[in-house]
Amino acid sequence: SVDVKKVDDRYLVFSDLGKQNKEIDPVDWCKKIEDLGGGEIFLNSIDKDGMATGYDLPLISSVTSKIKIPLIACGGVGEFNHFSEGILEGGASAVAAGNIFNFKELAYPLAKKFLLDKGLNFR
Repeated sequence: SVDVKKVDDRYLVFSDLGKQNKEIDPVDWCKKIEDLGGGEIFLNSIDKDGMATGYDLPLISSVTSKIKIPLIACGGVGEFNHFSEGILEGGASAVAAGNIFNFKELAYPLAKKFLLDKGLNFR
């Protein structure tokens, strides 16, 4: 799991619930995880988390373009089309969300239908 926040127009890895700036570029960190044998990366945008404005697509695509292992994108879903954007535009292997399932009635069956209609797999 890699938590990322933008600081002065620069993406940086954070730890300790987003309190500790590690001063590490997330692309470099994710490549190191891959080199050390990591099987997949769960990438969370702290800035987008809970905002319901969509995934941080530039962040996701900057990482997915440099690694070969699967990436799960998280942080920012507010509508169902954000799921497909994370995969089709960001290049994520999978997407995760939380708030949309808490704040939209019947979100789970509607999300499943949306993904099926887009031809995307889900579990």
